[in-house]
Parts: sequence; C-alpha cells; structure tokens
Amino acid sequence: MEKRWARKFPWLIVLLVLMVGAVTGISVYWWQKSLLEKERSQYEAELKRANQKIQELENKMARLEPGIEEVPTTTAPGAVATEPEITKECGILKRVYTSGGKNYLNIDYVQFLTGEKADEAAREDGEIGPGEHVPNDYYIRNVNPKIRTFEIDENVEIVVETYPITTEGFVLRKQELDFATFKQAFENNEVTDLFWITLRDGVVVKIEEQYVP
Repeated sequence: MEKRWARKFPWLIVLLVLMVGAVTGISVYWWQKSLLEKERSQYEAELKRANQKIQELENKMARLEPGIEEVPTTTAPGAVATEPEITKECGILKRVYTSGGKNYLNIDYVQFLTGEKADEAAREDGEIGPGEHVPNDYYIRNVNPKIRTFEIDENVEIVVETYPITTEGFVLRKQELDFATFKQAFENNEVTDLFWITLRDGVVVKIEEQYVP
C-alpha cells in the first residue's frame, strides 16, 4: 500500500525533501547571522573603548602642551649641538703643500710680542739689558721648535702684506691671494714666513701674514 502511495504521489516526497532542506538552510543562516551579530557587537564595544582611551590621551596632551616650549634645533635628532673650537696662533711657516687632494701647511709656533711684554721677554732671554727696548717694538720668542701640520680648508682666506718681493724689496700692501698663488709665492720666497693662522676645529680657515719692519 505504501509503495503504491509513493509511486502515486512522488511529488509529495520531493516536496517534503525540499521543505526539510529549506528549513535546515534557514536555520543555519539565522544561526550564523546571530553569531556574526554577536561578534559585531563585541568589536563595536572594543572599538568604543579604544576611542575613549584615545580621547582621554588627547585630553591629557592638550593639558600638557601649554607648558611645553618648542625649541628650534639645527642638528640631527638626538645630536648635541656644540660650538666650533676656534683658535688663532702665530708661527713660522715651514712648508705649504698638497697631498691626496688636500692642502696642508707645516708651522712652528712662536710668541709674537710687542711693547712691554716684548721687553720683558727679551730681558728674560738675555737679548737686551735693563732699561733697553727691543728694536722696532716687537720680539719673537720660540721656546718650542715643534713642527705642527694642519689641513687647510678649501675655502681658506689668505691675506698677505709683502707680496710680491722684488729685487728692490717687497710691495707693502694688504691683498688676498688664492691658495695656488700663495703656495707658489711661498715656494719662491716671494712672501715672508711669519703668519697668523686661524683654526676651526683643527682646520686652517684663515692665513694672515704678520708684517715686521
């Protein structure tokens, strides 16, 4: 009887299968949807808490900023700005030369003294007696014959007073020379050898001839 019923109403079986499948699919859909809604609610709650913390931090920063004084920096972050060390020394030039694409000089430091200091030093050295004065009001004292070598800056300023020296004597006037001209003049004994050098962090940035009568 059942078989005959099944053969007679096969569409009922198909309909039942479809209905069962539809109900199952709908149930799975709503179950997954409820899970997604739950996760979404959790994420939204966490996001809300995070935004609240961010707002609290921003409020704290806003309260602190009026007391912060912005200081301009000229060095890289983390570096400590330091002033360059600048010194000026007098000496006898021994050599001016180029090596490895850089310019150098050798110098023997001296004390160039004038006035009473020159007289006192000359008396101490036995060059003059009591009551005497040094000729031309200057005295050169050299207590250490050490020869020092310094690199010359590529933009060095060079000022001479006795260039050029001719057979009749030197031409006395201040003038600036480029390094090549100065180097050649020094090698040819066309300038005197007493100079002041200015050092910036150990590099010569200025060379000035000291004129002596």
